[in-house]
Amino acid sequence: MKKFLLLTLLPAVISLNAQELPETVFYKHLEGNINKNLYLSVNLIKAGDSLYGNYYHWYIEHEGSARPYFTGPQIPLSGKMTSPNEFELNEFGEKKSYFEGIFVNGSRMEGTWINKETGKELPFELYEKYPKGSMEFKAYRETDRKTLVVDSLSPHAELELLILQAINFPSGSVNDSVKKTIYEFYADDQSPADRADKVLQKTSHDFFKRYKEANKDLHQIGHSFDWVKIITPEILFNEDYILSLGLINYAFTGGAHGLQVNKYFVIDLTSGSRIELEDVLKENYSGKLDSLLNARLRFKYNIPEAKSLTRAGFFMDTIPLTDNFYLNKSGLNFHYNSYEIAPYSWGHVDLLIPYRDLKSVLRENGILSRIVQK
Repeated sequence: MKKFLLLTLLPAVISLNAQELPETVFYKHLEGNINKNLYLSVNLIKAGDSLYGNYYHWYIEHEGSARPYFTGPQIPLSGKMTSPNEFELNEFGEKKSYFEGIFVNGSRMEGTWINKETGKELPFELYEKYPKGSMEFKAYRETDRKTLVVDSLSPHAELELLILQAINFPSGSVNDSVKKTIYEFYADDQSPADRADKVLQKTSHDFFKRYKEANKDLHQIGHSFDWVKIITPEILFNEDYILSLGLINYAFTGGAHGLQVNKYFVIDLTSGSRIELEDVLKENYSGKLDSLLNARLRFKYNIPEAKSLTRAGFFMDTIPLTDNFYLNKSGLNFHYNSYEIAPYSWGHVDLLIPYRDLKSVLRENGILSRIVQK
């Protein structure tokens, strides 16, 4: 009887072991398909039960062709784990079209892509993959909460940090350059030789130290504040020796609301150096780009030409060029943080300029020739 029970339970045990659960925190670059014919390139980050990232898709131009035909813009993803190995990922933050599936193991995902509006339900599969010219990262996370004083009613500070550490890149100097760019956003005087979890520990220590120093005297006279600090990274592009990296810092230190600041970096993975606008655009780009940015702003917010931007609520009538940008397969995305060009109520402003609109000012055979289709 015991032997029979053992044989009966064995397949279930093997199945459970084969279905490796995903790590608590990770970054993965994945490639795969929907319905075997729509191909995907995905950047995905997991922090606890939360998932976020982005993807773009393409079709193969014709059977037997190695040249992909790019068909769609980058689509943001956000979602959560619904069980230890099941997940849901929504496109554009809404449950209109979404991925529903499981982690088959640590490097494979599969399930169904669902579009509620059309009723389509199509199978998908994704595999973790780092093709030549992409970078692998190890993710670390730290969360903590400390009270100002020893009192059940004491104000407190909360911290949530997520960091990516570049690993396994063939060039050690490029690896270190990316580490340095990331580490300096979290804490001063960090060496690329440090492990990312040590950087988080220093950031955490400095944050709680500042909290207590800034609030201890206020507390004695009856005033003090709760503080919150959240830093998260995002990968916007990680292919063809180009890395588009976002670092997002949210802080609340009292007042009417907190403040989020997004900073973007584009890094050339052949050298480790930061890519500037001058590296991708011709010398005479500024006038053309200014016109495109302002036209895009008016289109996005439905502001007619006859109405000035200041009357529409912006701080100036001509939006200035910013060096806070990233690139992906779709184009150059210029990011303006709250208060830079408009009041806080407008939120952050993102203006995407497609490559087709930049053709006249793109450098020929420049860095973007790696990803821009002719």
